[in-house]
Amino acid sequence: MKRIFTVPCVLLILMFALVALALQFRTPNIADPDGFYHFRHAQIMREQGVFSSAFPWAQFSEISEKSADLWYGFHVLLMPFTYLVSEPVAIKFAGAAGAFALLMLVWAALRKLKVKGAALWALLFIIATPDIPFRIAMTRPHVLSLGLMLFIFAATLEGSPWAVAVAAMLFAWLHLSVAWIPVVVIGVILFFSLVHRAHVPWKHVLGMSAGLLAGMLARPNPAGGLQLAYTQVVRFAAVKAQELPLRFGRELVPFGWENFVTQLLPLALLVVIALCFLGWAVWSRNFKLIEQKRRIALWSSLALAALFGILAFTAAGRAAELAAAFAVVALALIASSYPAFASRA
Repeated sequence: MKRIFTVPCVLLILMFALVALALQFRTPNIADPDGFYHFRHAQIMREQGVFSSAFPWAQFSEISEKSADLWYGFHVLLMPFTYLVSEPVAIKFAGAAGAFALLMLVWAALRKLKVKGAALWALLFIIATPDIPFRIAMTRPHVLSLGLMLFIFAATLEGSPWAVAVAAMLFAWLHLSVAWIPVVVIGVILFFSLVHRAHVPWKHVLGMSAGLLAGMLARPNPAGGLQLAYTQVVRFAAVKAQELPLRFGRELVPFGWENFVTQLLPLALLVVIALCFLGWAVWSRNFKLIEQKRRIALWSSLALAALFGILAFTAAGRAAELAAAFAVVALALIASSYPAFASRA
Protein backbone atom coordinates (compact mmCIF):
# COMPACT_ATOMS: atom_id res chain seq x y z
CA MET A 1 0.00 0.00 0.00
CA LYS A 2 1.34 3.37 -1.03
CA ARG A 3 2.23 5.61 1.88
CA ILE A 4 0.44 8.96 1.96
CA PHE A 5 2.73 10.80 4.36
CA THR A 6 6.16 10.27 2.87
CA VAL A 7 9.20 12.13 4.21
CA PRO A 8 9.12 14.76 1.41
CA CYS A 9 5.40 15.28 2.04
CA VAL A 10 5.90 15.78 5.78
CA LEU A 11 8.79 18.18 5.13
CA LEU A 12 6.64 20.13 2.68
CA ILE A 13 3.82 20.43 5.22
CA LEU A 14 6.25 21.57 7.92
CA MET A 15 7.84 24.13 5.60
CA PHE A 16 4.47 25.59 4.57
CA ALA A 17 3.33 25.65 8.20
CA LEU A 18 6.46 27.52 9.30
CA VAL A 19 6.10 30.02 6.45
CA ALA A 20 2.45 30.60 7.34
CA LEU A 21 3.30 31.17 11.02
CA ALA A 22 6.18 33.47 10.10
CA LEU A 23 3.91 35.58 7.88
CA GLN A 24 1.37 35.91 10.67
CA PHE A 25 3.62 36.40 13.71
CA ARG A 26 6.29 38.62 12.16
CA THR A 27 4.41 41.49 13.79
CA PRO A 28 2.29 41.65 16.97
CA ASN A 29 -0.39 43.56 15.08
CA ILE A 30 -3.51 42.13 13.42
CA ALA A 31 -3.07 42.49 9.67
CA ASP A 32 -6.59 43.77 9.01
CA PRO A 33 -9.42 44.89 11.34
CA ASP A 34 -11.93 42.80 9.38
CA GLY A 35 -10.42 39.81 11.18
CA PHE A 36 -12.17 40.97 14.37
CA TYR A 37 -15.53 41.05 12.56
CA HIS A 38 -15.12 37.54 11.15
CA PHE A 39 -13.89 36.20 14.49
CA ARG A 40 -16.81 37.76 16.40
CA HIS A 41 -19.29 36.35 13.92
CA ALA A 42 -17.79 32.90 14.46
CA GLN A 43 -18.14 33.36 18.23
CA ILE A 44 -21.84 34.19 17.86
CA MET A 45 -22.36 31.08 15.73
CA ARG A 46 -20.57 28.96 18.33
CA GLU A 47 -22.82 30.32 21.06
CA GLN A 48 -26.13 30.45 19.17
CA GLY A 49 -25.67 27.61 16.70
CA VAL A 50 -24.39 27.24 13.13
CA PHE A 51 -27.77 28.31 11.70
CA SER A 52 -27.44 31.77 13.19
CA SER A 53 -26.58 34.41 10.58
CA ALA A 54 -27.55 37.60 12.42
CA PHE A 55 -24.89 40.05 13.61
CA PRO A 56 -26.22 42.33 16.40
CA TRP A 57 -23.52 45.01 16.03
CA ALA A 58 -24.44 45.74 12.41
CA GLN A 59 -27.84 47.27 13.26
CA PHE A 60 -27.91 49.82 10.46
CA SER A 61 -26.57 47.71 7.62
CA GLU A 62 -28.05 45.26 5.15
CA ILE A 63 -26.32 42.47 7.08
CA SER A 64 -28.87 43.07 9.85
CA GLU A 65 -31.74 43.82 7.47
CA LYS A 66 -31.28 40.64 5.42
CA SER A 67 -30.09 38.53 8.39
CA ALA A 68 -27.67 36.79 6.05
CA ASP A 69 -23.97 35.99 5.96
CA LEU A 70 -21.86 36.39 2.82
CA TRP A 71 -18.96 34.51 4.41
CA TYR A 72 -20.92 31.80 6.18
CA GLY A 73 -18.56 28.90 5.48
CA PHE A 74 -15.54 30.92 6.54
CA HIS A 75 -17.18 31.70 9.88
CA VAL A 76 -17.98 28.03 10.38
CA LEU A 77 -14.31 27.17 9.83
CA LEU A 78 -13.28 29.88 12.32
CA MET A 79 -15.41 28.45 15.12
CA PRO A 80 -12.73 26.07 16.54
CA PHE A 81 -10.34 29.02 16.96
CA THR A 82 -12.87 30.84 19.15
CA TYR A 83 -12.13 28.40 21.97
CA LEU A 84 -8.67 29.95 22.43
CA VAL A 85 -8.51 32.31 25.40
CA SER A 86 -6.75 35.26 23.76
CA GLU A 87 -8.77 36.73 20.90
CA PRO A 88 -5.81 38.41 19.10
CA VAL A 89 -3.75 35.21 19.30
CA ALA A 90 -6.73 33.17 18.07
CA ILE A 91 -7.17 35.51 15.10
CA LYS A 92 -3.48 35.15 14.28
CA PHE A 93 -3.57 31.35 14.43
CA ALA A 94 -6.68 31.36 12.26
CA GLY A 95 -4.85 33.59 9.77
CA ALA A 96 -1.86 31.27 9.80
CA ALA A 97 -4.15 28.30 9.12
CA GLY A 98 -5.60 30.18 6.15
CA ALA A 99 -2.15 30.98 4.76
CA PHE A 100 -1.12 27.33 5.17
CA ALA A 101 -4.24 26.17 3.32
CA LEU A 102 -3.50 28.66 0.54
CA LEU A 103 0.05 27.37 0.11
CA MET A 104 -1.19 23.78 -0.01
CA LEU A 105 -3.85 24.64 -2.59
CA VAL A 106 -1.38 26.53 -4.78
CA TRP A 107 1.05 23.62 -4.55
CA ALA A 108 -1.70 21.11 -5.38
CA ALA A 109 -2.80 23.19 -8.38
CA LEU A 110 0.73 23.46 -9.75
CA ARG A 111 1.26 19.73 -9.20
CA LYS A 112 -1.88 18.99 -11.21
CA LEU A 113 -0.52 21.19 -14.00
CA LYS A 114 2.71 19.11 -13.91
CA VAL A 115 4.87 22.09 -13.00
CA LYS A 116 8.41 21.23 -11.98
CA GLY A 117 9.35 22.50 -8.52
CA ALA A 118 5.71 23.19 -7.56
CA ALA A 119 6.61 23.86 -3.91
CA LEU A 120 9.17 26.49 -4.91
CA TRP A 121 6.68 28.22 -7.20
CA ALA A 122 4.11 28.21 -4.39
CA LEU A 123 6.60 30.01 -2.16
CA LEU A 124 7.52 32.42 -4.94
CA PHE A 125 3.85 33.27 -5.34
CA ILE A 126 3.65 34.78 -1.85
CA ILE A 127 6.40 37.28 -2.71
CA ALA A 128 5.23 37.94 -6.28
CA THR A 129 4.16 41.45 -5.25
CA PRO A 130 4.88 43.45 -2.07
CA ASP A 131 1.19 43.43 -1.18
CA ILE A 132 0.63 39.65 -1.29
CA PRO A 133 2.38 38.76 2.02
CA PHE A 134 0.22 41.37 3.75
CA ARG A 135 -2.97 40.12 2.04
CA ILE A 136 -2.18 36.50 2.90
CA ALA A 137 -1.68 37.41 6.57
CA MET A 138 -5.28 38.64 6.81
CA THR A 139 -7.86 36.48 8.59
CA ARG A 140 -10.31 36.83 5.74
CA PRO A 141 -12.01 34.44 3.27
CA HIS A 142 -10.19 35.77 0.20
CA VAL A 143 -7.08 33.84 1.29
CA LEU A 144 -8.91 30.53 0.87
CA SER A 145 -10.91 31.56 -2.21
CA LEU A 146 -7.67 32.57 -3.95
CA GLY A 147 -6.23 29.09 -3.48
CA LEU A 148 -9.50 27.43 -4.48
CA MET A 149 -9.60 29.53 -7.65
CA LEU A 150 -6.21 28.20 -8.76
CA PHE A 151 -7.21 24.65 -7.82
CA ILE A 152 -10.40 24.92 -9.90
CA PHE A 153 -8.31 26.18 -12.82
CA ALA A 154 -5.90 23.25 -12.57
CA ALA A 155 -8.54 20.60 -11.89
CA THR A 156 -10.56 21.70 -14.92
CA LEU A 157 -7.53 21.01 -17.09
CA GLU A 158 -5.95 18.02 -15.33
CA GLY A 159 -8.41 16.79 -12.69
CA SER A 160 -11.80 15.19 -12.27
CA PRO A 161 -15.21 16.92 -12.46
CA TRP A 162 -15.79 15.87 -8.85
CA ALA A 163 -12.70 17.77 -7.71
CA VAL A 164 -13.98 20.87 -9.52
CA ALA A 165 -17.45 20.44 -7.98
CA VAL A 166 -16.12 20.15 -4.42
CA ALA A 167 -13.76 23.12 -4.84
CA ALA A 168 -16.53 25.25 -6.38
CA MET A 169 -18.92 24.35 -3.55
CA LEU A 170 -16.33 25.40 -0.96
CA PHE A 171 -15.65 28.58 -2.93
CA ALA A 172 -19.29 29.74 -2.88
CA TRP A 173 -19.81 28.51 0.69
CA LEU A 174 -16.82 30.52 1.91
CA HIS A 175 -17.00 33.67 -0.21
CA LEU A 176 -20.34 34.13 -1.96
CA SER A 177 -19.76 37.63 -3.35
CA VAL A 178 -16.94 36.47 -5.65
CA ALA A 179 -18.57 33.23 -6.81
CA TRP A 180 -18.50 34.66 -10.35
CA ILE A 181 -14.71 34.20 -10.52
CA PRO A 182 -14.73 30.42 -11.17
CA VAL A 183 -17.23 31.08 -14.00
CA VAL A 184 -14.77 33.48 -15.62
CA VAL A 185 -11.87 31.07 -15.08
CA ILE A 186 -13.60 28.10 -16.70
CA GLY A 187 -15.04 30.35 -19.43
CA VAL A 188 -11.51 31.30 -20.51
CA ILE A 189 -10.44 27.64 -20.47
CA LEU A 190 -13.44 26.75 -22.66
CA PHE A 191 -12.53 29.51 -25.11
CA PHE A 192 -8.96 28.26 -25.59
CA SER A 193 -10.14 24.65 -25.72
CA LEU A 194 -12.36 25.60 -28.67
CA VAL A 195 -9.56 27.60 -30.30
CA HIS A 196 -7.23 24.58 -30.09
CA ARG A 197 -10.03 22.22 -31.17
CA ALA A 198 -9.43 20.22 -28.02
CA HIS A 199 -11.85 18.21 -25.93
CA VAL A 200 -14.16 20.64 -24.19
CA PRO A 201 -14.46 19.77 -20.46
CA TRP A 202 -18.24 19.97 -20.27
CA LYS A 203 -18.36 17.60 -17.27
CA HIS A 204 -16.12 20.00 -15.38
CA VAL A 205 -18.45 22.88 -16.30
CA LEU A 206 -21.41 20.94 -14.94
CA GLY A 207 -19.41 20.08 -11.83
CA MET A 208 -18.55 23.73 -11.26
CA SER A 209 -22.16 24.82 -11.78
CA ALA A 210 -23.50 22.19 -9.38
CA GLY A 211 -20.79 23.02 -6.83
CA LEU A 212 -21.47 26.77 -6.91
CA LEU A 213 -25.20 26.17 -6.52
CA ALA A 214 -24.62 23.81 -3.59
CA GLY A 215 -22.30 26.32 -1.91
CA MET A 216 -24.86 29.09 -2.33
CA LEU A 217 -27.64 26.98 -0.81
CA ALA A 218 -25.60 25.46 2.05
CA ARG A 219 -26.19 28.44 4.35
CA PRO A 220 -29.01 29.99 6.36
CA ASN A 221 -31.11 32.36 4.25
CA PRO A 222 -29.41 31.82 0.85
CA ALA A 223 -31.72 34.36 -0.80
CA GLY A 224 -30.56 37.04 1.64
CA GLY A 225 -26.96 36.05 0.96
CA LEU A 226 -27.45 36.55 -2.76
CA GLN A 227 -28.99 39.96 -2.12
CA LEU A 228 -25.98 40.95 -0.01
CA ALA A 229 -23.66 39.74 -2.77
CA TYR A 230 -25.57 41.91 -5.25
CA THR A 231 -25.19 44.89 -2.93
CA GLN A 232 -21.45 44.35 -2.44
CA VAL A 233 -20.64 43.77 -6.11
CA VAL A 234 -23.18 45.72 -8.18
CA ARG A 235 -24.62 48.44 -5.96
CA PHE A 236 -21.25 49.30 -4.45
CA ALA A 237 -19.79 49.65 -7.95
CA ALA A 238 -22.59 52.06 -8.86
CA VAL A 239 -21.96 54.16 -5.74
CA LYS A 240 -18.22 54.09 -6.34
CA ALA A 241 -18.76 55.37 -9.88
CA GLN A 242 -20.26 58.55 -8.39
CA GLU A 243 -16.82 59.27 -6.87
CA LEU A 244 -18.24 59.77 -3.39
CA PRO A 245 -15.67 60.13 -0.55
CA LEU A 246 -16.26 56.65 0.91
CA ARG A 247 -14.39 55.77 4.09
CA PHE A 248 -14.37 52.03 3.44
CA GLY A 249 -13.62 49.64 0.61
CA ARG A 250 -10.19 51.03 -0.25
CA GLU A 251 -9.23 47.68 -1.81
CA LEU A 252 -12.16 48.13 -4.21
CA VAL A 253 -10.73 51.37 -5.56
CA PRO A 254 -8.94 50.97 -8.93
CA PHE A 255 -5.15 50.91 -9.03
CA GLY A 256 -3.25 53.91 -10.34
CA TRP A 257 0.08 53.88 -12.17
CA GLU A 258 1.89 54.55 -8.91
CA ASN A 259 0.50 51.22 -7.70
CA PHE A 260 1.86 49.54 -10.81
CA VAL A 261 5.34 50.84 -10.02
CA THR A 262 5.25 49.95 -6.32
CA GLN A 263 3.35 46.66 -6.56
CA LEU A 264 3.56 45.05 -9.98
CA LEU A 265 6.66 46.30 -11.79
CA PRO A 266 9.08 43.43 -10.89
CA LEU A 267 6.47 40.76 -11.71
CA ALA A 268 5.55 42.59 -14.93
CA LEU A 269 9.20 42.61 -16.03
CA LEU A 270 9.44 38.86 -15.44
CA VAL A 271 6.27 38.33 -17.48
CA VAL A 272 7.65 40.45 -20.33
CA ILE A 273 10.87 38.41 -20.38
CA ALA A 274 8.83 35.18 -20.33
CA LEU A 275 6.62 36.46 -23.15
CA CYS A 276 9.69 37.23 -25.27
CA PHE A 277 10.91 33.67 -24.73
CA LEU A 278 7.42 32.35 -25.49
CA GLY A 279 7.30 34.42 -28.68
CA TRP A 280 10.58 32.88 -29.78
CA ALA A 281 9.23 29.40 -29.04
CA VAL A 282 6.13 30.06 -31.14
CA TRP A 283 8.17 31.56 -33.97
CA SER A 284 10.58 28.59 -34.00
CA ARG A 285 7.59 26.20 -33.86
CA ASN A 286 8.92 24.58 -30.72
CA PHE A 287 5.75 25.64 -28.94
CA LYS A 288 3.91 22.80 -30.63
CA LEU A 289 6.24 20.29 -28.97
CA ILE A 290 4.44 20.63 -25.63
CA GLU A 291 1.19 18.77 -25.08
CA GLN A 292 -2.10 20.38 -25.99
CA LYS A 293 -3.43 20.71 -22.44
CA ARG A 294 -0.33 22.62 -21.38
CA ARG A 295 -0.74 24.99 -24.33
CA ILE A 296 -4.33 25.63 -23.27
CA ALA A 297 -3.24 26.11 -19.64
CA LEU A 298 -0.53 28.54 -20.69
CA TRP A 299 -2.70 30.72 -22.92
CA SER A 300 -5.55 30.61 -20.38
CA SER A 301 -3.32 31.67 -17.46
CA LEU A 302 -1.86 34.53 -19.49
CA ALA A 303 -5.32 35.68 -20.58
CA LEU A 304 -6.64 35.54 -17.00
CA ALA A 305 -3.61 37.44 -15.70
CA ALA A 306 -4.28 40.14 -18.29
CA LEU A 307 -8.02 40.19 -17.59
CA PHE A 308 -7.65 40.54 -13.82
CA GLY A 309 -4.86 43.04 -14.35
CA ILE A 310 -7.24 45.20 -16.38
CA LEU A 311 -9.89 44.85 -13.68
CA ALA A 312 -7.34 45.99 -11.07
CA PHE A 313 -6.87 49.28 -12.94
CA THR A 314 -10.48 49.83 -13.98
CA ALA A 315 -12.64 48.37 -11.21
CA ALA A 316 -10.95 47.16 -7.99
CA GLY A 317 -7.32 47.06 -6.94
CA ARG A 318 -7.83 43.76 -5.11
CA ALA A 319 -7.99 42.05 -8.53
CA ALA A 320 -4.21 42.56 -8.71
CA GLU A 321 -3.62 39.52 -6.48
CA LEU A 322 -5.68 37.41 -8.91
CA ALA A 323 -3.63 38.74 -11.80
CA ALA A 324 -0.42 37.99 -9.92
CA ALA A 325 -1.59 34.44 -9.16
CA PHE A 326 -2.19 33.61 -12.82
CA ALA A 327 0.99 35.41 -13.86
CA VAL A 328 2.96 33.11 -11.54
CA VAL A 329 1.14 30.08 -12.98
CA ALA A 330 2.06 31.22 -16.49
CA LEU A 331 5.70 31.75 -15.48
CA ALA A 332 5.80 28.29 -13.89
CA LEU A 333 4.35 26.67 -17.01
CA ILE A 334 6.81 28.45 -19.29
CA ALA A 335 9.76 27.52 -17.08
CA SER A 336 8.61 23.89 -16.93
CA SER A 337 8.32 23.82 -20.72
CA TYR A 338 11.89 25.06 -21.24
CA PRO A 339 13.31 21.67 -22.39
CA ALA A 340 10.74 21.50 -25.20
CA PHE A 341 11.05 25.16 -26.13
CA ALA A 342 14.86 25.01 -26.23
CA SER A 343 15.07 21.80 -28.26
CA ARG A 344 15.94 21.83 -31.95
CA ALA A 345 13.72 18.89 -32.89
